[in-house]
Amino acid sequence: MGLDDTAQELGVSKSTVSNNIRILEGVGCVYKVWVKGSRRHYYEVERNMSKIAMETIQKNYEKELEIVVRASESCKSLLADVIDSSDEGLKEKAQFYYQHIDKLQLFFMSPAPVSSFI
Repeated sequence: MGLDDTAQELGVSKSTVSNNIRILEGVGCVYKVWVKGSRRHYYEVERNMSKIAMETIQKNYEKELEIVVRASESCKSLLADVIDSSDEGLKEKAQFYYQHIDKLQLFFMSPAPVSSFI
């Protein structure tokens, strides 16, 4: 279906349809199709909802993972400073937490977490 047809059927402006189509394309809900003899843009709906859901979950997981990795690296940097200090009690606790952050990073960086949820 073309932008003009969609706008007319929905009773909205072509620019509104165009903006929303771009958003839907970005998340994989619609895709462009070629129509012989026409220079207009036509779109079809992705009917495989599980594919859309899996791709959306994957993208969101990757964004959240980046946040977790940055935060854990920041924590490890702070803990490394504490480990270099002279207070033995703090050193021991800092080493304990540093090792646990390492284990968490290994878990989150492995491909298993995403596939176990999907």
